[in-house]
Amino acid sequence: MASKLEGGAYLSSFVDAISNKLSSILEDDSALELLERLDEILCDVEPVLDDAELKQLSDKRVKKWLVDLQDALYMADDFLEELSTKAATATPRDPGNSNDWSRAVDSIIEDSGVNVIEKIVSTLESLVKRKDKLGLEKSVKLDTSWRLPSTSLVSSDACKRAVHLRTALDFSWYRQSIDVESKPWLLQQQLRVLSFPIKSLPESIGELIYLRYLNLSKAWIVTLPESICKLYNLQTLILGTCYELEMLPSRMQDLVNLQHLDIRGVSRLKEMPKKMSKLKHLNFLSYYIIGKHEENGIRELGTLDNLHGSFHILNLENVKNSDEALEAKMGNKKHLNTLKLQWFPLGYIYTDHVKILEELQPHENLKELSIEGYHGETFPGWLSLSRYSNMTKLSLNDCENCCELPWLGQLPSLQHLKLSNFYSLVEIGLEFYNKNDGSFRQETPFKSLETLKFHKMFSWEEWHFPDGYDGFPKLRSLSMRYCLKLRGSLPAQLLALEELAIVECSKLVCSLPRAPKLIWHHTRRLTRLYLCEFDVKSFPRGGCLPASLESLRLWDFPNLETLDCKGLHYLSSLKYLAITYSEKLQNITEEHLLVSIKEIYIGEECPLKSKLEEMEDPRIQLGCYELDSSNGAVNGMIKYEEVVIDNCCMMFVKNPALFDVLVMPNLYGDNISDLCAGLVGGSGLTPSCNIEFGKSNCFTAEWCSMLRHLNLHDKADLIQNAILNTIAEGKYQTADLGGKAKTIEFTNAIIDHL
Repeated sequence: MASKLEGGAYLSSFVDAISNKLSSILEDDSALELLERLDEILCDVEPVLDDAELKQLSDKRVKKWLVDLQDALYMADDFLEELSTKAATATPRDPGNSNDWSRAVDSIIEDSGVNVIEKIVSTLESLVKRKDKLGLEKSVKLDTSWRLPSTSLVSSDACKRAVHLRTALDFSWYRQSIDVESKPWLLQQQLRVLSFPIKSLPESIGELIYLRYLNLSKAWIVTLPESICKLYNLQTLILGTCYELEMLPSRMQDLVNLQHLDIRGVSRLKEMPKKMSKLKHLNFLSYYIIGKHEENGIRELGTLDNLHGSFHILNLENVKNSDEALEAKMGNKKHLNTLKLQWFPLGYIYTDHVKILEELQPHENLKELSIEGYHGETFPGWLSLSRYSNMTKLSLNDCENCCELPWLGQLPSLQHLKLSNFYSLVEIGLEFYNKNDGSFRQETPFKSLETLKFHKMFSWEEWHFPDGYDGFPKLRSLSMRYCLKLRGSLPAQLLALEELAIVECSKLVCSLPRAPKLIWHHTRRLTRLYLCEFDVKSFPRGGCLPASLESLRLWDFPNLETLDCKGLHYLSSLKYLAITYSEKLQNITEEHLLVSIKEIYIGEECPLKSKLEEMEDPRIQLGCYELDSSNGAVNGMIKYEEVVIDNCCMMFVKNPALFDVLVMPNLYGDNISDLCAGLVGGSGLTPSCNIEFGKSNCFTAEWCSMLRHLNLHDKADLIQNAILNTIAEGKYQTADLGGKAKTIEFTNAIIDHL
């Protein structure tokens, strides 16, 4: 192992840390003579450390003195850690009464620590005498940056020599789980920091009484030993993405100094340990799963007022009444920025959900709030209070019984709002803007809103706007998807709009291109537009779209026959045009190809083969089936070969270099992507999806299997009967059943049969 210089700045900080521990003990027991002598020695040593750091470069005696000092300081640190831990274990420390603590410290020193502390004091006193002979001078203490001395342990011998190892970190890019038996040095008793993905922790982990930081993230670990709860000095425990972990140790309450508990991605965890309320120093907890028993219920959150950052509460269906919710004291948690409240959709027992949510009112400092699976018919009044002046993001999802929205327009800083899966909401009225029936004499509703999303609002029919309302003044993005029954119009003016998506909103009066009330020349910032399922023969009509558009996608225009040249030329900034699932489109000429357009994509189902071949324009991209199979090319630009999927898979395994680009319809791409994952060693590198053309009867049948796994047999039978009735009706059949319906149509038909 290469030699290293002992850092004076580091030792100075180390001395400070030891002095702080010592002061904490002496604070309640000033009669301990040996500890007082130790404190005096530390005060005498610290001022010369900077001078020693400089002189060690030229004087080996000074370097030896620093090495000996470091060893003595390690001994002192270990002793004080052990002293504090044993005293805390023997008797809880009460700041108002120091007698018990003092007696515990006295007893431990008398029983086992006198010889140890005498040896430490004697060693340090001799070092103080040596410093005078070395001519070390006191220096003015400066605020300098420093780093811990470190080493790379490259051999087992080096590991054995690391007797003062305090930190063991895994810096590898890919954290691969390891067996602790192969690296016994990982469990050295003096460790303060341990960060390795260990497969299985031994019971001996409980002997690392000085451990403050334990990171087991990405470890394939199923359980944690109960002895981990003996790590009374542990402050940080990271278990993120331990996918196999099924439960936490039952005595987690004993980790009274724990400040940071990260369990993000621990998806198999079903409930929390009992009496988590005793962890009063916690300032970060990823989430809390509410159990069905009092000792792991929502009341346990009442004492955790120091939580910071984001916090997620799951299984709120287990809260029996509003009194339990009140005892969580969510209003006291002033350091939380993000809060998610989640009910399990199918697992609740009937309770007064409105009153429960009323008592879960968070502190006014909250910036982001998400409510998911809420079963109440209305929302509590606190959700609309303007005093939530810091709230910038609000998401309300799967509120299936809700029939009325809160007045959200008065949240002054709200920038992002998403509403999805509201099955009972029929109307968005004037109360949505403020509690005074839409009157906004004082200030404009939603004055800061930038993104607005309405998704899967299946019963929503009407959207009302206050008289004289000019729209959302800062709205940049509006997304409306699967609002199947929505009628009426959009806001008349959207001055800041940059992106608009309207999908499956066929009853909307102003669905493009018919936009009599939508004033497009007031949307000068709109650059991207995605339109889906419109019944028109010609598009776009001149002036019906904003001239600022740079990207236009037309998806599923079943009766579209021609593109309007005048309408296209009005779009002088258009760079990208995509047309898919428009089976009747017959006419694209050079007149349509604007100078500004850089790329045009025409889907394989558009019958334009002969016209596109004649144009010889490299900007045009064609679907594979529209290429001329007689010569395998379009003007020499693209060459291809059709291969049976099974033969393709075999060839791909034998020699992947044979293939350049693979284009596949429907589910074949899923087969190939799985094959690629096997070849490259990771499925995450080859994601794939099927949009609207999956095998609906397969995945809907899986719903029933999962429900039966959860013992929800009545719900499974209900869905299964709805599936069978939908198939028997024959109106909505997907491709695997011989029809042309999309998965959303098939799914909606199942919902109608429930």
